Amino acid sequence: ILGVGSNTEIRALAGPLTKSVDLEGRTVTPGFIDAHCHIASSGRRHLTDIDCGLDSIEKIKAAVKERASKTPPGEWVYGFKYDDTKTKEGRYINRQDLDEAAPNHPVIINHRGGHTNFVNSMAFTKAGVKEDVADPPGGKFERENGKLSGRLLENAGDVFPDRPRPTKENFVEGVALMSSMLAKSGITSAHDAGASTFDMKAYQDAYDRGDLKTRIYALIRDGWLDRMIEAGVKTGLGDEWVKVGPMKTAIDGSISERTARLSKPYIGSDSDYGLLTSTPEELYEVCRKAHSNGWQIGVHSNGDVGIDITLSVFERLQKEMPRKDPRFRLEHCTVINDDLVKRIKALGAIPCPFSTYVYWHGEKMKYYGEERLKNMFALRSFLDAGIKVTQTSDYPPGPYEPLMAIQSSVTRTDYTGKSWGVNQKVTVEEAIQIGTLHGAYASYEEDKKGSLTTGKYADLVVLNNDPTQVDPSKIMDLKIERTMAGGKWVYELKFPEIKNYVGGKFIDSNETKIDVISPLDGSLLSRVPVSGYEALDQAVQSALKAFPTWSATPIKERVQILFNYRNLLQQYREELTELIHLENGKIKSEAAAEIDKAIELTEFAVSLPQLIPGEILEVSKGVDCKMERMPLGVVASITPFNFPCMVPNWTIPNVLALGNCMILKPSEHVPLTAHRLASILKEAGLPDGVFNVVNGTQEVVEGICDHPDIKAVSFVGSTKVAKLVYKRSTGNLKRCLALGGAKNHLLVLP
Repeated sequence: ILGVGSNTEIRALAGPLTKSVDLEGRTVTPGFIDAHCHIASSGRRHLTDIDCGLDSIEKIKAAVKERASKTPPGEWVYGFKYDDTKTKEGRYINRQDLDEAAPNHPVIINHRGGHTNFVNSMAFTKAGVKEDVADPPGGKFERENGKLSGRLLENAGDVFPDRPRPTKENFVEGVALMSSMLAKSGITSAHDAGASTFDMKAYQDAYDRGDLKTRIYALIRDGWLDRMIEAGVKTGLGDEWVKVGPMKTAIDGSISERTARLSKPYIGSDSDYGLLTSTPEELYEVCRKAHSNGWQIGVHSNGDVGIDITLSVFERLQKEMPRKDPRFRLEHCTVINDDLVKRIKALGAIPCPFSTYVYWHGEKMKYYGEERLKNMFALRSFLDAGIKVTQTSDYPPGPYEPLMAIQSSVTRTDYTGKSWGVNQKVTVEEAIQIGTLHGAYASYEEDKKGSLTTGKYADLVVLNNDPTQVDPSKIMDLKIERTMAGGKWVYELKFPEIKNYVGGKFIDSNETKIDVISPLDGSLLSRVPVSGYEALDQAVQSALKAFPTWSATPIKERVQILFNYRNLLQQYREELTELIHLENGKIKSEAAAEIDKAIELTEFAVSLPQLIPGEILEVSKGVDCKMERMPLGVVASITPFNFPCMVPNWTIPNVLALGNCMILKPSEHVPLTAHRLASILKEAGLPDGVFNVVNGTQEVVEGICDHPDIKAVSFVGSTKVAKLVYKRSTGNLKRCLALGGAKNHLLVLP
């Protein structure tokens, strides 16, 4: 960043070749930093595993069955992101479920939290696990009625064979995929909380290919520590894009899977305190090795017992081998008390709690209870103590979107509206600082990133609105429009968000918006509002207001505007061709042919004054038609995906030339062309309110059929929907032309 200041001050820095981007009053924040997520491993799983983040066990079974049908018998079937509290059955998936889905394949499904697995009978057989197997240290084989249920807690999963090593391409493609997903959400730096040497190579290869869009600070798993030390590697090796971070190890279990080690039992049990996954002495030994070799240390410690043990190890290390500014990290640091906070502050340690859990995992909070929630994900307590707490997702366990993290931290309210531990609320400004500058501090990079400051990396995010000025419960509805990392846009909408066009103006909308995706490459082109009846009625009222003047305008004046429109279509032919190519996927010659047909149709409308009212025309042998001009009022046109320019212009020129006002409802998948046609008609001189565009889906289509002030409807699309539109419109006494079927492109003027 070369400078931060007023428009005048910054424009003074520009030279003749400087590219300027007008953000039109949008909000800019520093790039967000996710200080604990699993980038490389989850990226590979997105490529190779079944995504079991489904809302029922039956759907998961169907997905497993489908994958098994494509997998040779006897080979493993893997799944991830299963969440027991998100399925409607209200129970764990079990061995029998997976046996039914894949009797001839070993199956292992990883819980979204990452600390428990679910397997079938063939998986037990492959691993040599018998019914009398003993629980390993730090693990448990769950049983129901004395039989193995298929649920494996913590270290019990270690008895199963390691997955086949992914290919080099899987490593690199997984990193590239997750990097793009994070960039789209506004994350410019991420701390990979479990990297291997293979992952480090993948990050470097992705960077060399230009596919790494997120800076990486890699927490190296303890199993790789000896090899790293032998190679002379320690925390800090690397550059601004890929850097070695702490050694990562663990002491206890999971919050979302209810295995974190607590001092008091889980709600609903007298004896379940969770699990320790290693002994205090084992934790000390691995941390001592890392500490003495110059490594930062991050310990997975969720419950208050696990945090207490971890702090005791950190305190012992500093007493035995004091280091200046070791920045010990407590990965998750979920359940705390006043004494733990004081010790964290005294050590200068960094807590990295889950930031999206209150919102996303609200249904699990009942296992911890209202009282304990007052001291969980304790951002307020940490800030008040002067501790630089970070923002983390732990993805896959929690969603990674920073805006969800901010809303969750500010409201402490889950997706059902239930609030948990409201005493730990922070302000929006504090939440942003937690997710930016504090994340930079956790990687010793607070002087290089985390704020919009001269001399720091140009890592920033453009939002469509100011999160400090919206309803806190709506923060996650804000949209990331652009993400910049290192001075380059690593994510951006190719076009501004689409708006409804009403009364000659493009209208901002607070309605839900959906992505407009290019079929060419899957890139995000824009977002379009899903409007409803209210927005449609607003457009109809605008058209009704314009109708008396427009219908009374002499037809020659009306067609003169359309002649201007025809010339502008010709002038913007290349631009419109590119637009159709991007949003519809047509080759450019086919897209250009659409523009030419639209021009031809407009020329036909311009010739309408030559038809004399009252004249009798023979439209086919023996069939006469009397020519009359009878403006109806408001006419609506519903147009399809496959012809975003030609089909709207079947109606636009004729409807307008004959004195009607119009509502266009384009396909929500191709709204860009309709948006551009509206601006071209305005440039041609069309009066405000005569032509309007309302975006939406089924509610708008049904509203057009039902609205009493819409007198005629034109529909082109699937035969099934065409029949429904025709029936509903004519049932409401409207004129209706509904064409369905790919071969039915014949314009009929009834």
